[in-house]
Amino acid sequence: MPLIVNKMPNLNHPKRIVALVYEHLCLFEFSCVAEIFGLERPELPHKIYDFQTASLNNNPVKTQFGGVLQPTMAIEDVTGSDTLLIPGWQDVIQDVEPQLLAFLTAFNAKGGRIVSICSGAYPIACTGLLNGRALATHWRYAEIFRERFPAIEICADKLYVDCGDIITSAGSAAGLDVCLHIIRKDYGSKIANVVARRLVIPPVREGNQAQFIADPVPVRCDSSIAPVLDHIRENVALLHSIKSLSQSVNMSERTFIRKFKAATGKTPKAWIINERMLRAMQLLETTRLRVDVIADKVGFESSTAFRVQFKDKFKTTPSAFRDKFSIAPILENA
Repeated sequence: MPLIVNKMPNLNHPKRIVALVYEHLCLFEFSCVAEIFGLERPELPHKIYDFQTASLNNNPVKTQFGGVLQPTMAIEDVTGSDTLLIPGWQDVIQDVEPQLLAFLTAFNAKGGRIVSICSGAYPIACTGLLNGRALATHWRYAEIFRERFPAIEICADKLYVDCGDIITSAGSAAGLDVCLHIIRKDYGSKIANVVARRLVIPPVREGNQAQFIADPVPVRCDSSIAPVLDHIRENVALLHSIKSLSQSVNMSERTFIRKFKAATGKTPKAWIINERMLRAMQLLETTRLRVDVIADKVGFESSTAFRVQFKDKFKTTPSAFRDKFSIAPILENA
């Protein structure tokens, strides 16, 4: 996929993100949203988001564990230029209030962007807005959603699905990924990387359509393979052979290859190249090292071989990638 350069919006006019709060508000999901969009960020030159909260009729809501939260506005005050974010939901079986369903439908028709985390996809699905499209939610809700919403493709194997006007994400921590995805769409990867660095989390993880992504290790990863993956990551510049890797875990080469592919979805060679690309991306984003030095640090015999692999995977050159995504000057001036 070719590199797409988005025009940087005016940072003097922050976008408004409104979190929908509801009875028995899920605090982890809400905290993720508040942390990313509501926290002051002195490391950035301007405020990028105006974070607000809204409930039906501006009523206070009870949260998990006995708290009470007073929203800053009524949901009726949310405009079509805003992003409405639903951080979880109270119940994925009971019917949703008709007032909320009507609002979501009208808000979407006005061009408003709707985002959900985990079970927050439930009220969106109830509107019918995603019929014929796809949504992501926590895997534990997948069967319930499939039975209740047969017209929607339920993706329990993705961190988030971006349909443009509606973005849905999987369980809890995937909310951080989708929030960073929103920042990347709104302001570009340089700003998203700064926010991710402050949170001490990876700036990009696998979603539905993001570019420059390497696959994370699946949850099904065999524990006998995990030490090998850790060893490769820690020594990505070394020459790794099937023989040496299989011997390190006392397996035959055939068994090792079979278990490795079952755990990662890739052959050892493809996975190692993928990890080298991940490390190269990090060095291009965060350092001023020459491309040939980076090629050596991530295990390529020559900078030419590195450039060929990089361009084949990302459809751009290492230098062009650095021009777009480097945060080294920001880090040096922080």
